[in-house]
Amino acid sequence: MGKNRYGLSKNNACKKYKAGIYLRISIDDNNNSESNSITNQRSFINDWINRSDDVQFVSEYVDDGYTGTNFNRPAFMKMMKDIAGNKIDSVIVKDVSRIGRNYIEVSNYIENIFPMYNIRFISIMDKIDSLSKPKSISNIYFSLKNIMNEQYSRDISKKAYSSKIARRKMGLYAGSIIPYGYKASEEGIKKWIIDENSSKVVKYIFNEYKNGLGYTKIAYNLNERGILCPSRYLVEVLGCKYGNSSCDSNSVSNNYWGIKNVKEILSNEAYCGDMIQGKFRKASYKQKELIKLPKDEWIVVKNTHEPIISRELFDEVQRIISSKRVETKRYNPNIFKGLLRCGDCHRSMIRKYTGQRKSNPEIANYTYYCMTYSRISRKLCTLHRTKGEDLEKIVLSAINNQIKLYINLRNIITDIKNSNNDVFKINEIEREINSYKIKLEKCMKRKLNLYEQYKTGSLSLTYYNYLYNKNIENVKNVKDKLDDFSIKYEKIKNNINDLSWIEELTANPIITNLDNDIMKKFINYIYVYEDYRVEICFKYDDKYKKILEYLKG
Repeated sequence: MGKNRYGLSKNNACKKYKAGIYLRISIDDNNNSESNSITNQRSFINDWINRSDDVQFVSEYVDDGYTGTNFNRPAFMKMMKDIAGNKIDSVIVKDVSRIGRNYIEVSNYIENIFPMYNIRFISIMDKIDSLSKPKSISNIYFSLKNIMNEQYSRDISKKAYSSKIARRKMGLYAGSIIPYGYKASEEGIKKWIIDENSSKVVKYIFNEYKNGLGYTKIAYNLNERGILCPSRYLVEVLGCKYGNSSCDSNSVSNNYWGIKNVKEILSNEAYCGDMIQGKFRKASYKQKELIKLPKDEWIVVKNTHEPIISRELFDEVQRIISSKRVETKRYNPNIFKGLLRCGDCHRSMIRKYTGQRKSNPEIANYTYYCMTYSRISRKLCTLHRTKGEDLEKIVLSAINNQIKLYINLRNIITDIKNSNNDVFKINEIEREINSYKIKLEKCMKRKLNLYEQYKTGSLSLTYYNYLYNKNIENVKNVKDKLDDFSIKYEKIKNNINDLSWIEELTANPIITNLDNDIMKKFINYIYVYEDYRVEICFKYDDKYKKILEYLKG
């Protein structure tokens, strides 16, 4: 039986191939409308399938808005998963550039990966068919087309970047989110006009800061007055589709003013009427990572839109920001930093100095408060006031009690090991795992050998399929056994044999003083409730419980 170099039989004309059609459009293709692009690709391919005698539609895979230089696309990955699962045995595209615009990757898929899975590849516009026209894959036209597709992507990226630079230098906005205080003009987002309501808030922030209020107090006052934070205002009032996607009505941090919002507004020169762009650029047309540019490379165009505040007020505020210095008190290190949270809203607790400790005047004392209540709004949570001295006593006692539990557990495990209990015979399991790994490796080599024999004509299609399916069955059985032993091995290793964490935590059987290192070694979080109740989440609590459950079992 004649076969082409892709393992596909030319005598299979009567076979109905299960086709997966792949559709892609990216913003680089100058058209991100599904109705005008994806729909056209779909219609074009379906018309071709309807005229074909040996192909039937099975699945459709659509990546709308994904660049061709990156193959980590959801629909493409789903298609490859279905290929591996034998759900489809052919891939149809309108043209090769839909697969991608990376010469090396596209060639690898079409010339290596698809043939390995016995996939028939069809590119209608390029007149490529790995079954009926096997030479269409290997001819020079295909290689040149691939190179041209990648070059096209590079050229489009350069042209788009050059066009964006030109618009920026003309004072036209090339971004997607307009600064709070402005809205798009009738000409579109390129030109800004003042938004009456939010611009008043911007003026309030600048004036209050100039008059002596800090970031925290300004944010607090705005929340108390019920003024929407910038991201919420964009979505709810201006109806913008490009608002902050993480702005969730159930999330306090994204629904209320914070210090960061106030800082960003006070440092934004756009409110003087200037357009400042080009602070970042992409590392490469193939990558999304951004590189921050030095200030002298930013594109600044003066007086492009109506200012909200005067340049004199902006300069005065910048002078105040630069001249302000945090009062240099000799605070003790905050041992609860990053660990202490409000038990109700789960935001961090803030620390305030409250004088010297009565029991020891050389030690500074602190009190902790809920950040939501103190800095955002008193309507959202309660004070949760907790003295640092009391909290330290509770935590110190809890850590020492936890150490005692770990020591007892270590002693129990040591006694069981000394008794040669079967539960710890991990060496036998390791031998079984290694044995099944060797068997699995042989099965995989067998798969490749079968394919090579099939390609060279040593095996008929019928016998190849029989041996291939038998090998697949063997692989599944071996994998199942390997998984069973691996799970058992991990349970023993993680729960019993790997006790380094217990050794580390019990190295000092009694803790007399707390510091940040000890806190982070033992604790994930500490929750403080309004009724003075304290809940401590220990780092290794899950491991401790799992070992107890394992030993009981």
